[in-house]
Amino acid sequence: LLRLLPRVVLVLLVGLLVVLAGERAAVYAGPESWNGEVLAHVPDDVGALNDWGIERERIGDKEGAAEKWIRATQIDPSYSRAWSNLGRLALARGDAKRAETVFRMALKAGPRNPVAHVNLAAVLLRDERYDEAEPLYRDALRLSRGFLPAWRGLGRALQGQGRTKEAREAYAQALRLEPNDAVTRQLIRTLDAD
Repeated sequence: LLRLLPRVVLVLLVGLLVVLAGERAAVYAGPESWNGEVLAHVPDDVGALNDWGIERERIGDKEGAAEKWIRATQIDPSYSRAWSNLGRLALARGDAKRAETVFRMALKAGPRNPVAHVNLAAVLLRDERYDEAEPLYRDALRLSRGFLPAWRGLGRALQGQGRTKEAREAYAQALRLEPNDAVTRQLIRTLDAD
């Protein structure tokens, strides 16, 4: 019986730890509760505000998301992620002009953020401003060579300028990064059809 005692005690301790961990994990039932707890202790945490905004957007509360991102940009105007999310939201609402303005703010706040470059360039592509979009995609690629959306976008900007050989090279690079990318394959079909 004494030889079994250490095993019984160990099993009981592990069981107790599992129960206690489950109770503590319930405190943070999801990203929103976690971010709420962070903000309760550090009210100016722009990362938590940004993440909370993303969670609000995920559940369909776009106004709540915008509120969190606006607050983040008020606390730290140099936090480009919140600006980028506000730009995405404007674009989703169909307000391309507002999206362009906000994406320019994101780029100003985060000149080393490749996503900010790509977001602004994508809005310019929608308006067929290919020559303005191209350098933004190139800047994004200088910051992050393996950024698939930048390669795709660069190809589209080049294709829009009639530079099909260079566009094909950009699309080929995108496929090297992601060989099964359906979007890039469709872009190549469009290029071949021209």
